[in-house]
Amino acid sequence: MMVHSQNTGDNPFPHGNYKITTTQDAHYPGGAEALSAWIYDHMVYPPAAMKNKLSGKVTLSFDVLPDSSTTNIVAMDDPGNGFKDEAIRLMSITRFAPAILKGRAIRQQMILTIPFQVKGE
Repeated sequence: MMVHSQNTGDNPFPHGNYKITTTQDAHYPGGAEALSAWIYDHMVYPPAAMKNKLSGKVTLSFDVLPDSSTTNIVAMDDPGNGFKDEAIRLMSITRFAPAILKGRAIRQQMILTIPFQVKGE
C-alpha cells in the first residue's frame, strides 16, 4: 500500500506553487502496516469481483482534516467491478492523525493506493 501526502491548507502563498513544511505530516496511527491491517479488516470485497476472482487497485486522493476525518475523496482510477466504491467507502470511515504546522492541526492532502486481491490468489 502506497501513501503520499501533500499540504493543501493554510498556504501563505495561495497563488504560488510552494511547499509548506509541516512539523508532522498526516499519518495513520501505528504506521503503514497498521493502516493496511485496518483496511483489510474492514474491507467488503465487491461481490462480483469475488465471484469472478478479480483483483485490482484503486488510487485515491483525499484530504485529512484537523479533526482526523477525511474529505474530498476522489478515485484517480477505476478498475471497475465495485473496487472504486469500496475504496471510497473505506477511506470515508478511516481516521488519521492530522498534519501539524506550528503547533496546530491543518488540512493535508494524501494519496493512497488500495490493492484488492482475492485471498488465496
